[in-house]
Amino acid sequence: MPKTKVFITGATGYIGGAIFDLLMKKKDNYEVTALVRDDQKAKKLQEMGAHTVIGTLDDFEKLKKEAENTDVVIHTADASDHVGSCKAFIEGLKVRGSRSPKPIYIHTSGTGVLIDDAKGAYASEKIYDDAIPADTHENIPDTAWHRNVDNMVYEAGRSGLIDVYIVCPPLIYGTSTGPFNQDSQQVPGLIACSLKYGKPVIVGKGLNIWNNVHISDLADFYILLLENALAGKAPKNDDGYYFAENGSHSFKDLGEHIGKIFVKHGICKDPTPVGVVDQPDIIPPMLQKATGGNSRSKASKGRKVFGWSPHRPPLFDTLEETVQRIMNRNKK
Repeated sequence: MPKTKVFITGATGYIGGAIFDLLMKKKDNYEVTALVRDDQKAKKLQEMGAHTVIGTLDDFEKLKKEAENTDVVIHTADASDHVGSCKAFIEGLKVRGSRSPKPIYIHTSGTGVLIDDAKGAYASEKIYDDAIPADTHENIPDTAWHRNVDNMVYEAGRSGLIDVYIVCPPLIYGTSTGPFNQDSQQVPGLIACSLKYGKPVIVGKGLNIWNNVHISDLADFYILLLENALAGKAPKNDDGYYFAENGSHSFKDLGEHIGKIFVKHGICKDPTPVGVVDQPDIIPPMLQKATGGNSRSKASKGRKVFGWSPHRPPLFDTLEETVQRIMNRNKK
């Protein structure tokens, strides 16, 4: 059988890199092309067995052309908010869908779409379940983070020319197996701010709750989704919205665990996190928004439909390694 052609963005990044690593382990099944910004990184990916295209998310015509000539697009690089690249992929995939079997578009959003403005003051009781249609449609306002692009993807699926799937990860942690970027944003970001401040810092009281998922479990999710989509077994289009969680935490608990590691390394004497609100010199505004609200989700479909079974270490068990890596980076 001919290989399935996959075009992926973000192969040099955190999420996309982990997915790319798994795709390269299945080279007998997939012919992978990656969008890359520079020749040096392109060469590394080529050595691993991929084709590469030099460009950026703003290269509309280039992205459209690539989508016209592939079976699957997996978009992970700034996908949740980049309107132009999403539009380019949709237009190109529609062209392909008009002349051949429907292509597949796997789009990366994020549970920032669920976030409220708690500023660490309270824990929300609302948990969004991807098996409940209202929780992936009516219960999320159009004004929510990422929602404008999510809605573009939904509309593309309604065209009848593309099968679309939206993956909505929560806070992601752990070391990526990708060839370049090993770290996510939220936890390493808070650790970096805490190291600069000399004590663990959180937003407000840190009572807000997020779900989380290990990067390797998330990469497994994408591959299972891809395989089931190709087999026609994965819910798609208006039903193709997927959460991907495997745990939850309050940021107060997260800050306390970081504090214990700081005490161990002699960074501070008291592990109790310091709560700050609207202090951009300590926690930048975007990171404050991303760690100050509640974002709670339930990944029912992945578990029930295609047997996703996350099994990597929980978040707090990985913090020592992450703190050490950020500390070593700061020494360079």
